Amino acid sequence: MGSFFQLFVVVGGVLASIILANIQDWRLGMLLPGIAGAIVGCLVWITPESPRYVMGRRGYEAGLAELQKVRRGDVEQEAQAIRDELEKEEGTKQVSYRELFQTPGLRLRVLIAMYLSVAQQFTGVNAFLSYTTSVFEAAGIPPEQINALPGYAIYFNLAMLAGCIFGLLLIDSPHGGRRPQLLAATCMMGPTLIIAGIAKANAWPGWIPVVMLFLYGPGFQVAWGIIPWVYPSEIFSMAEKDKAVSLATFSNFFVNFIVNMTTEPLLQWCDWGTFLIFGFLNVTNFFFVLFFIKETKGVALEMIPRLFSGRQLQPLVPVDSVA
Repeated sequence: MGSFFQLFVVVGGVLASIILANIQDWRLGMLLPGIAGAIVGCLVWITPESPRYVMGRRGYEAGLAELQKVRRGDVEQEAQAIRDELEKEEGTKQVSYRELFQTPGLRLRVLIAMYLSVAQQFTGVNAFLSYTTSVFEAAGIPPEQINALPGYAIYFNLAMLAGCIFGLLLIDSPHGGRRPQLLAATCMMGPTLIIAGIAKANAWPGWIPVVMLFLYGPGFQVAWGIIPWVYPSEIFSMAEKDKAVSLATFSNFFVNFIVNMTTEPLLQWCDWGTFLIFGFLNVTNFFFVLFFIKETKGVALEMIPRLFSGRQLQPLVPVDSVA
């Protein structure tokens, strides 16, 4: 469910690229986010509130009624489970920001979650999405072919949508996982950007950097698009999660701001050099994942501190064997 956030971000990118290909007035293009915001602003009033939130604020019966709006059939058992969790959390002290960085094992997890969000921006994807036209021009594509219908911008977004769907299918499958997907995607993204930069620097055929970009985009979505949003929520207890995940999210958007502010000057300075810079940043991401990211697929939350301490975990017992 956490990964679906990224899926709809990519779907929005596809729709935006199609709409922009049909719009001649730049003012209407700039208005698109406002139109989307207005739709959300209207629909939010008919969206059911979180049953968990309502139960915590207004009591069990109010939460039960809210849960019934989003479920079919009897919801009594689920409502009781929510109430039990809330009662358990009432006796749990929330960890402070100071404690996040003073507790050794917890500090490591916080720093990993924060840097994972930073590393997502170091992949360069938001730089390329924010300056799609400039990037494809740097790769040698004529401007009139980039935002046409159909055009390279639309094809690029469709390729990333395919990569995102593939990543969603893999993430909890026996063939995927957080760590292997990040490692595999980085092995695709770093070399493709480096090859694109070398191709531009040496005036190789223009199709080479274009192909590299079309390998890079889906590679990002297979792992780096979805996992940095999911992973921080899996490595913290409820007492730690609010503040720790908020720090990871802040790190993401803060570095996103820096990357967006520096990309255009970098492209003006040296287009092929920009590809190389982000290519080598992807190489650093590979070593970060290799040494610090632990596989959390199938790991119970109470086992997470032991996982990051390096102690061996016992495999989870399948539900069928318990029965």
